[in-house]
Amino acid sequence: MSLASTVVDALALPKPTQIGGDFLAQETEVNTNNLKDWIGDNVFVVIFLLVVCAIALGALKSNFSKVLTVGGLSLVAITFFVLAGSQSAMNGLGAFFLSLFGVDV
Repeated sequence: MSLASTVVDALALPKPTQIGGDFLAQETEVNTNNLKDWIGDNVFVVIFLLVVCAIALGALKSNFSKVLTVGGLSLVAITFFVLAGSQSAMNGLGAFFLSLFGVDV
């Protein structure tokens, strides 16, 4: 056997083996329900941690106006997300605003 044929045989890719059945790793339907549930469960924690980091960095630099601005705007954003995610909170807020004008619901 020559040196060239030994090198070619050593470098040759192994032949793929045929596996019967499906080649899919997952046989169930693919959907995004788990991702939606994870975002619903963890988005407020992630946003809260980002806000805390921004406030802490502003406080370390003694930039208190930035701390108040970031803190206030983040409270507005978190309030918006809470109200958007809860129908009963929207109904309660609407009833509150209508009661300011004397309309009872």
